[in-house]
Amino acid sequence: MNEIPAILGSGAKVTSPTAVALDVTIWGARGSLPASGPAYDHYGGATCAVEVAAGDRTIIFDAGTGIVPMGAAMGRRDVRDIDLFLTHLHYDHVMGLPYFSPLHDPNTRLRIHLGGASDTEAQNRVADYFRQPFFPIALDAFPAKVSVHGLPEGVHHLGDDLRLTVLDLAHPEGATGLRLDRDGVAFAYITDFEHDNGPGDEAVMALARGADLALLDATYTPEEYAARRGWGHAHWRAAGELATRADAQAFGLFHHRHDRTDGDLGKIEALTRKVFPRAFAARAGQMFHLRKR
Repeated sequence: MNEIPAILGSGAKVTSPTAVALDVTIWGARGSLPASGPAYDHYGGATCAVEVAAGDRTIIFDAGTGIVPMGAAMGRRDVRDIDLFLTHLHYDHVMGLPYFSPLHDPNTRLRIHLGGASDTEAQNRVADYFRQPFFPIALDAFPAKVSVHGLPEGVHHLGDDLRLTVLDLAHPEGATGLRLDRDGVAFAYITDFEHDNGPGDEAVMALARGADLALLDATYTPEEYAARRGWGHAHWRAAGELATRADAQAFGLFHHRHDRTDGDLGKIEALTRKVFPRAFAARAGQMFHLRKR
């Protein structure tokens, strides 16, 4: 995994594992569809999936195709207790879940949380994805111990030192943004939103406010966005303006358009950084050590 030295939280020297509050690993940063081939090697072709290690807690945000290599790595590390938070159920955020190898381990305990749903709604909707003709195996047929829960808006305490904030975003049929806080360190995961100069933007800024690291939807360029209003996604300038207004310490452009090549993304990243120096284009394989303050 590659570490980005300029995006490490407080900048304090790490002297022990306990000095790191949150370890964030990007396994997939693309939206809509996965991509493959040499034109997509640098930024990666997998769709949305991010792993966060918070002390002894293992947390996943979304289950796009990036969750497949993530699951293999967790097996090698003997990770057996996992919380998966789904922002919504569009295919690019769940298509990797049936192939998440910890599901095949009877010693794994996997708790799936669906944003914007009650427990019953979450259980019915996730189960619906694991049925014919979409997939041949029901979720309850996997060996792992799996439970499914709703995740309403608000603040959820995952432990004495770990807090999850959930807010609704402006996206067709709904999506949620997520923020983890631990020991004065914050990571915000804000994909699939459309800036609206209203409640949606306020939610984005509330989640990103002062965050050590934020990942924000930047599917389009400003020029492309003009013909795609109402599709539920943002462009790099809107993401940068919102992150800057929220005083996010570093922010990654996320949910890259499915056909955006490495060359395309490199140009967008360079252009964005001229306007917003704290920005970068997220890519599979990046790891961020967010340090306690």
